[in-house]
Order: sequence, then C-alpha cells, then structure tokens
Amino acid sequence: MTADSKVRNAAVARAKARSATESAGSGGGGKRPKRRKLVVAAAVVVAAASAWGGWQLVPSDDEGFRPLTEREKVAAAATRQLAALSSMDPARVDERLGWWEQASTGTLRAELARDRAANRKRFAAISAAATGTVGSLAVTALNGDSATVIASVRVKFVGTADWRTEQSRRYQAGLTRTPQGWRTSSLFLLPVPASTAKKPTGAQQTGRAPAPPAPAAEDAPILTDVTKAAEAVFSYRYENPAATQQAARDALVGTAAGQYQKLFGIVADQAPKQRLTVTSKVLRIGVIERSGNSATVLIFLDQTSTRQGGRPSFAATALKATARVENGRWRISDLRST
Repeated sequence: MTADSKVRNAAVARAKARSATESAGSGGGGKRPKRRKLVVAAAVVVAAASAWGGWQLVPSDDEGFRPLTEREKVAAAATRQLAALSSMDPARVDERLGWWEQASTGTLRAELARDRAANRKRFAAISAAATGTVGSLAVTALNGDSATVIASVRVKFVGTADWRTEQSRRYQAGLTRTPQGWRTSSLFLLPVPASTAKKPTGAQQTGRAPAPPAPAAEDAPILTDVTKAAEAVFSYRYENPAATQQAARDALVGTAAGQYQKLFGIVADQAPKQRLTVTSKVLRIGVIERSGNSATVLIFLDQTSTRQGGRPSFAATALKATARVENGRWRISDLRST
C-alpha cells in the first residue's frame, strides 16, 4: 500500500466513524440528523498535495458517501492549486516552482516553464516566504473540459519588513480537465484600480484577464439581483443619502440590514462634512453554492471615492454574501469580507 493510499484510507475511516457516532447519538428511534452537504471538508476530501488530485467523497443525505459533482471537483482542485500558485519560499525555490508546474497545464504551464530560470533568480533574491490561502472561491462557468473560477486569496509573508504582513488578492483562473484531473490553465490577478502595489510573488500571468463568461442559466437571476444590490448599497452621494437608504431597504434583509444600518450611521455623519461621493462597481461575481431559495455568492467590488476638491481614491474588496428569495427577488441576508 502506498503512502497516499494509507492517508486516504485513514481519512475515510475517520469520516465513517464520525458518521456512525452521529447516527448513534440520534437515540435509535429518533430521526437521524441530516448530514451536511460539504463542498470541501478536510476530514472527507482527501488529496495528496503532491498529486494535485485524488479520490474524493462527501457525505450524502442517506447512508454512505457520494462522489463529488464535477463542479465540486473543479472547486476542490482550484482551491488547492491557487494556494500553491500564490505561495513561494526563497529557501526552496526549485521545489515551489515544481509545485507550480504540477498544478498547471496548457498556456500557464508553458509560460512557467519558459520563465523558470528568471523566476528562480527573482524569487531567490526575495527574503520573505509567502503562503497563500484561499478564502472563498466560486465556479463561474463549467463547460465540458473547461471551467472558470474566481477566488479571494490571502497571502501571508514571513521574513522581512519590506512587505506587508498580509496581502489580499483577487484571482480569475481557468481550469482544464486533463487525464490527471483538473489543472489550472490560466491565472490572472484582477487589478486594483490605480494600484501601485509591488509585483506579487505568485504564478499569475501578465496582461488583462479575459472577460467573464456568461453565467449558467440557473445562476443568472441570483447574480443579477445581487450585483444591483451591492452596487446600489455601497454607492453614496452626500447630497442624496436617502437614495442609499432606500436601496438598502430594498436589497437587504436579516443580519445584513442590521450590519448596514450601523455602517450607514457613520457614513451619514461624516459624508456631508467631507462632501463625499462613493461609486461602487462589481468587477466579478459568482455563486459559491446554492440550496433551494438560498445561495452564497462571492463578490469582487471596486470603489471610487471622491471628496469635493480632492483627487479620487480607489479601493477593492472581496465580499461573501448570503442571499435568499423574498417576494420574487434575491435579497442579501448576510454580508462579510473574505
């Protein structure tokens, strides 16, 4: 038995044992607790880092486990690979460059192979080790053997005062199905407006990311309503605060409405003094998961702020929103940064 097989078997055994415990705890004659549907869970999604693929199962609503759907396979592969492709250790440059090549295919792999010598020299001269972690990821398109994802990634740096301790990045990636599983075939760092940030230590390609693909028909109503809501709620004109308040009443419910009222109170107090205007635009958006009339959505939002007589300033953020259907519309019930 190989080391990979031992790891996989041990993880599946732990997951089965946990399921058995949950069933026993339901009290025999009572209802069995409904098992959670998980896209990626460390206890049951098993993959050797060196293989970038592997045997993957998730709990089902009945006995046993079910295979991952193709969308879940894409999300799992992209999560692992984007973490690796945004990580670098100057003490192990060749090893990390090897990881990049294992995680990639097509155009991206060809570019990484072409630039390997230059990358080795550049990264060996950087004193900070970078470790990337995917915060949230959404599959925005899946057509046959190709897929597109967007992801928020946090990169932590250790070893130098020349870099900030942590960076937040927003990526758009293409994945291609290969005989070894899904591999990253394109990777673009989505720009921050007017950014002067240093070139990041990652495997992203140069140039502009391609336009986002059309969403799946079942996702389109969610994305349309949530896009309109986010752009309206996070835009503001000091001379017309009522418009923003009305947008919030129309678009937000539950926890999100309460969160926004607290934020709006601060803005409403300061904006007239500063003569502040804020314009927000959704750069990318995708459904992370959907269950009936509820969905979780990843939003990349760009903001331009202008104070009268001053130069505009720019900000970019990644938001994770929970939306639900109310009165025939998708409205945001929870909102947080990711």
